[in-house]
Amino acid sequence: MATLFSRSRVAGVALAASLLITACGGGSGGTEPPPPPVDKAPPTVFSTDPDKDADGIDDGLTQITVTMKEDGGNIKCPTKNPLTVTKENGEEIKGGDPACDPATKVLSLTFATKVLFRCEVYTATLAAGIEDMATPSNKSATYVWSFKTSGCDYKKMLFTANNGASHGQPAISGVDPSNGQVTGYLETPADGAYFQWSVAADPKVGKVYSAAYKGGRGIDVLDVDSGVVKNVKLNPSQSVRDFIESLAMKGSYAWAAYSNRCIPYDAAFCGRLFMLDRLTDQVTGKTVAVTESEKTPVRLVAHPVSTEHLLYSLNATISAIIGGIECGSGVCQEVRLPGTPGTVTVINSDDGSIVGNPIPVGSVPLAAVIDPATGLMYAINAGDDTVSIVNLKTRVTTTKSLGFTGYQQAAGIELLFGKLWVSDYLGAVHVYDLNLVPVGTVSTGALSMPSDIVALDGKLYVTLFASAFSAVAEINPDNLSVKTVTVGSGPRAITAYAP
Repeated sequence: MATLFSRSRVAGVALAASLLITACGGGSGGTEPPPPPVDKAPPTVFSTDPDKDADGIDDGLTQITVTMKEDGGNIKCPTKNPLTVTKENGEEIKGGDPACDPATKVLSLTFATKVLFRCEVYTATLAAGIEDMATPSNKSATYVWSFKTSGCDYKKMLFTANNGASHGQPAISGVDPSNGQVTGYLETPADGAYFQWSVAADPKVGKVYSAAYKGGRGIDVLDVDSGVVKNVKLNPSQSVRDFIESLAMKGSYAWAAYSNRCIPYDAAFCGRLFMLDRLTDQVTGKTVAVTESEKTPVRLVAHPVSTEHLLYSLNATISAIIGGIECGSGVCQEVRLPGTPGTVTVINSDDGSIVGNPIPVGSVPLAAVIDPATGLMYAINAGDDTVSIVNLKTRVTTTKSLGFTGYQQAAGIELLFGKLWVSDYLGAVHVYDLNLVPVGTVSTGALSMPSDIVALDGKLYVTLFASAFSAVAEINPDNLSVKTVTVGSGPRAITAYAP
């Protein structure tokens, strides 16, 4: 019995030891611990500044940032800038300084100066390909978000450029269409007169631009919020007659048409378009020659569709545009000189390059309007009392008569509610359908010389240029009623401070 007991004790001890060794991982039959899990998730966007779909962002913002999420560690900074910001018209904002911190996983794009307009939607894009530092094959996907800047709550206004402004009179007048209240800006000094000839509004930057045709003033820039006017010189020589014919806003620039009639003649300025940065008012170093030597750019028209990066210059023979109607003592005398056919030059508003050859139109094209629905331009020709209908895609032009007689002369044109409204210097606004069939006439007063015309909130506003009137006439298109408000002397041009 003793022998059997002893053997069983030994066997039990050996079995226990064997089980203990196995449990502790010893012996040739042990199992290796599993490897750590592989990071298969690519970096993703954790947050952005501005936030996605943010509204009311300060237009003074100069930096866009993206913070990435990467559970496996740091990100690998790309060699090329992955961040871009584009405007509503699809134009990319250039000149940003990119930065990346792999530890904080923050990428940024910083601009040295202001680059955002008011009340505009911007789209930011982070390109695909941000890598996981530990697992380079893990790459982020493209991320796109949008934000909107503040400044949409501005008051809609009308502004006129007053050609007859003399001592103590405003060269620019602001009109509140809701109550007819008039505010004068840029008081004319005692030693001269401000012959303001053109005006253009830019609510995206809170400014109104006005230009004169005499005295070397260049362009006057009104800050609407403060009421302060500053002057920007185009021609450093400040010639006595540096005639700026027209102004327009398109793309990143305010465009100014410098007349071919400037005295003394200087090929570096005359007959060219100047480009001003809309945000800084700095004159760029580039000018655009838009006409043949015998013509001058008399009116600039921006394409109303934001994604169409095009500007149009209406060009007329120099001798022809000196004409017009002179009225005095109740008698009008025609001094118009019929000229050769005019042209329309097409300009790429991104870089100022000329697109194709000039498009022929009628004699002395003074103003034009573009129908955004059809892409047709309607240009009035004061030299032969016609309207040139231009298909801007095919460049095919059809010219139709306005039916004017005697001293009637077209001066401005606007499109509203499917009708064309044409101002007539003799004292009326004529209404046509889009086939140039007359459908009505609105009297603005005998010898009132209605000139420029603009639509705002379903009504039409036309400047009454004659010094005896010096007013803006409001036309209700429903009943063709007219009411006027007196502004500065000789309002030559008008613009709507509105979207």
